[in-house]
Amino acid sequence: MIRFLLLMAIIGHSLVAAAAETDAAPTEQQAHPDPVMEKLIQRVEEQERRYDRMEVTLQRSTELLDKKWTIPKSVETIRTVRQPELFFAERNRVDHILDGTKKTDRSVVFHDGKTTTAIEYDNSVNVLHFRYEPAFVFPPHTWSIYHPSVKFPLSVYLKGTQAMQAFRKTRQLPVRTNSYFFGINFAESEFLGEVAFEGLKCEKIKILQRYREKDPPAVQILWLAKEHNYLCVKSQTLTTINGVDHVWTESKIDALRELDEGLFIPQKVSVERYDHQALIEGKKEVDAKFSLLVKSANASPTYSSEELAPDVPEDIPSYEISEDQHLINSPHHPTPTRKTPSTSLDKIITAVRQSEKKYQNIDLSLLEEYLKTKRENASTEDGMISMLQSKTESRTISSLGRHYYFEDKFNSMDDGIDHRFQKTQLYDGKIVRSVRASDWVDPKAVVISSAIVSFAEEPNLETVRPHMMLIRSLRDYRPLSTVLESGWYDYKKSDRMTIRDKGDENIDGELCHKLRRDLVPSKSGLHQFLWISPNKNYLPIRSEWHRSRKEYSLPNSIDVVTSLKEVASGVWVPMTVRSATFQWAFARGMSEGRLTHQWQQDFTVKNVSLSPIVDDKLFSELIVPAGIKIAIRDTDGKRLGSITQLKEGSLQVTEEQLGELKEE
Repeated sequence: MIRFLLLMAIIGHSLVAAAAETDAAPTEQQAHPDPVMEKLIQRVEEQERRYDRMEVTLQRSTELLDKKWTIPKSVETIRTVRQPELFFAERNRVDHILDGTKKTDRSVVFHDGKTTTAIEYDNSVNVLHFRYEPAFVFPPHTWSIYHPSVKFPLSVYLKGTQAMQAFRKTRQLPVRTNSYFFGINFAESEFLGEVAFEGLKCEKIKILQRYREKDPPAVQILWLAKEHNYLCVKSQTLTTINGVDHVWTESKIDALRELDEGLFIPQKVSVERYDHQALIEGKKEVDAKFSLLVKSANASPTYSSEELAPDVPEDIPSYEISEDQHLINSPHHPTPTRKTPSTSLDKIITAVRQSEKKYQNIDLSLLEEYLKTKRENASTEDGMISMLQSKTESRTISSLGRHYYFEDKFNSMDDGIDHRFQKTQLYDGKIVRSVRASDWVDPKAVVISSAIVSFAEEPNLETVRPHMMLIRSLRDYRPLSTVLESGWYDYKKSDRMTIRDKGDENIDGELCHKLRRDLVPSKSGLHQFLWISPNKNYLPIRSEWHRSRKEYSLPNSIDVVTSLKEVASGVWVPMTVRSATFQWAFARGMSEGRLTHQWQQDFTVKNVSLSPIVDDKLFSELIVPAGIKIAIRDTDGKRLGSITQLKEGSLQVTEEQLGELKEE
């Protein structure tokens, strides 16, 4: 199973570049209940507008002192240019891996006043018909706010929850969540009075904020310099231990720079975070350091659109998104056409079932390649070992209702250690025999770790079926006709699924029937669109999964057949498939308005034959070593118990052993 790098989003997202997004949603804002805070917020807003034109290049560094992390150090260089109608941002990041290697990452975003071009190099291009500001761009007033990650105007943060929800860059995904990964969902500010900090006159502010509804609010203290544009010159985040507040993170501006007369920016910011466990033990130990340094700055940039426009790579997927955030163009994009007369859902399913019979006997070798692509705002402090990429070679042989499946998988991990896994599954028409093996215990040998004998009447056979290749990444191995008519999301019958005929569309000139599957009931609105080509044996050639509400209509994933081959007269096989899953789950701020690959899978058919010549033993003889535990499943697929293989040989279960298990 793919393991994702998920850790609390408190790590290293605040000390980044540029001025604030000013495109707030047209929603009425209530005044702050405290008149003093309301006047202060107005003064902050006045000062924020002075940064609407600016060019700045920052260097942001992250260093984790505890070397247990996969990426103990990262350095980002971020250049932003903001002019009336024009916006440009470029980020170059270098991650220093624990094994001594480095990973580089580059992103560019350019808004010309009408459209935005957002490029993640080696990943994807988005052409957006609206203003988009990347989540790694932070306004100068918040450069010294380390935790939480305030990537929007300070004035919005001070106004509180309603303002954050209305402001476009902070709009959350429509799915309700108790996760740290979706930004602050509550903030409430309080004026504490006027104080001095290193000779600067400051307004001291207390903010109660939280990420998750079930958590008590955390306390943050801000110092805003009255005579220096109300920049936040010091920030503290507190944690409560045994009823006593302790400083957990502390950041401050070490130097200010007067960019223009009366216009200051932080020249250098430093942050220290204290080890939480040490605080519990009464000690104050720094476990992470963060810094920000202004490399160059200009208060009056005068670039033309042509000077800022980036070169758009042609070798990565491009997605065009409308102002109301609908996908309007993409690789192999569907276009509506007149519905085929007399077509109905029942007829489509019947035609799929008839077409599947053409592939009942098949020998197919498949190469599956998985690549985890870059994540915007990927945390340095990952904490878990993750799979970066994998390569799986498999072979499926089906003959006269019997099946053989074997796969050999190599996983490359980000700790520099690779792992190998093998899986074999045989079905002789009555019994499923399967084993799994890996080098997890012994890196020098692939050893069988588990074995299963199943008498299930509807076994979940992992064979590669041409009609299911497009959605193979979902690990659903049933025939497509069964999927469409079953009324269930998966073979386990864990969730109900409805299906509807949505008319016809063209994909690259190929007429397709468009179907929609909905998970019911579904709080997230999970559904799938599936495009089936009647001229290509009713094979699916495109799939989109959505987890949408009215506010969010972009797909979570897109799977496309990129080439087909006629392997026999009138019989087509998908030869290459690309599956792209987007980082909706990691979307931060306006990241939700575009499509960036989170991971990608490519499927390539290496060999295929519709006339396999096989030995009958291929479907029933599976050699296992002595001593291996064999799990036994009954006709419903439920576990009966286990037996031990007494000697090396074919995986078998005697009638006597089966009877004993049933009696137990």
